[in-house]
Amino acid sequence: MERERIIEKIKKLREHSVENGCNEAEAIQFALKAQRLIADNDVEEWELADEVKQVTETATARTAKSWAPNLASVIADNFRCRVYQRRITDRKYEYVFVGWKADSEAAEIVYQNLLEVGDRLAHEYEDFAYTDPNAYSNFIVGFVDGVKGELEKQSFELMIVCPSEVSDYFESLDLGKSTRRGPRATNRDSISRGQAAGRDAVRSRRMDAPRAGLLTA
Repeated sequence: MERERIIEKIKKLREHSVENGCNEAEAIQFALKAQRLIADNDVEEWELADEVKQVTETATARTAKSWAPNLASVIADNFRCRVYQRRITDRKYEYVFVGWKADSEAAEIVYQNLLEVGDRLAHEYEDFAYTDPNAYSNFIVGFVDGVKGELEKQSFELMIVCPSEVSDYFESLDLGKSTRRGPRATNRDSISRGQAAGRDAVRSRRMDAPRAGLLTA
């Protein structure tokens, strides 16, 4: 009976999506809560869905941001997914999360929101840190690292690992390895501020707007 209540709660959390009226910040928090319940209680995908368990590929919006692959990789590692990039134009790529349907869709939501939040905060910091000529890039390196640290902390506690079925499916795609590199960091203060912003973005229930004092603290 207790397990049935847990499964029902997870299903209800999954229903809180952008399509069902949530903003992206709310959808992320519901996705993270559902993920935690799944891991805490070792819930299998077949217990949550009527359809047959199936590996799904969920693509993101197109972007030319050089740091997008780093962020996508961090998200995939912590949502039981694998990820690959697909070139759309000379400069734009989309990133495809491979995993169980709920995992890949949750990963795409979290990735997209963090990409937008990180970009906005980095531009704000760029105006603030006029002594750092590479303020945007340095802040972003820190931001992704902060997101990674916060998500890995949760993944370690919950012992989250990518299912073997997902890894086998991914390897069968025979995609090769990407040669794209993200920005390099050169300013410790900017990196530190970016790390704090990344951690805050994952923790915050208001990911649609930066917290007051984030850049000036």
